Amino acid sequence: MSPTLGTKEVIGRNAVVPSTHTLTITDRPPDGQPMTLAVYEAEDAAALDRELLGMLTVPADWMAAHAGELTLEMRIGFDFDLTCAVVSPHGSKRLPLQPVA
Repeated sequence: MSPTLGTKEVIGRNAVVPSTHTLTITDRPPDGQPMTLAVYEAEDAAALDRELLGMLTVPADWMAAHAGELTLEMRIGFDFDLTCAVVSPHGSKRLPLQPVA
């Protein structure tokens, strides 16, 4: 979830593991600002019932150097470990899921 993306389901309930899921990012924050995405579980649950898993931040300098379409890529492994990356036609960057205090 982000102010520009709204809330989107990336990995559906009962997804096969391991698997990779993607979401095209069509809007970017204003120049010079990083993109921050909140990662929640259970898209269809009531907003108050959803657990915030963490935050992803795409650095502003990386976005400036990678013009064009961006894709958020989320991989879930056998052990349900979640790894995330942002991908452009010119490269990719792994995004650590930052815990929320």
